[in-house]
Amino acid sequence: MDINGLNGLLYLVHKGRENYDQALKKCAAETGLSKQEVEVLFVFYNSNNCKRACDIVSCRGLSKAYVSKALANLTKKGLVTMEIEEDRRYQKILLTDSADQIVLQIRQAIEESIQSLTAGISKEDLQIFMKVIQKMTFNVQEKGR
Repeated sequence: MDINGLNGLLYLVHKGRENYDQALKKCAAETGLSKQEVEVLFVFYNSNNCKRACDIVSCRGLSKAYVSKALANLTKKGLVTMEIEEDRRYQKILLTDSADQIVLQIRQAIEESIQSLTAGISKEDLQIFMKVIQKMTFNVQEKGR
């Protein structure tokens, strides 16, 4: 990759994040939740690797304060519960049945966002792109160790 390629990648990441944020804001307006609550709720629903607050902080790059505030509000609203693990510093996050419909709305908005980003791109090209993203992610993780 050269400088122009890097510029294109950075632009894509920026615009992709804007697109994602717009989908979250739309869901927030429709559900009466904050954007932060929508994002945290969806990440817990959608990721097998993010089941504790510290997991979402590390896997999504969100601040502890952002995640903690969203979880406190989601708990008050009855959308998540906390289960204390053996190591009391960690709490497993569980979605309640009340969260199911909201999560489906969020998922639909995110899928629409993805469709708009990938319009006109073949399945084969998307598979190659995803493979490249996985390799680049691995490289970044290895460099950070």
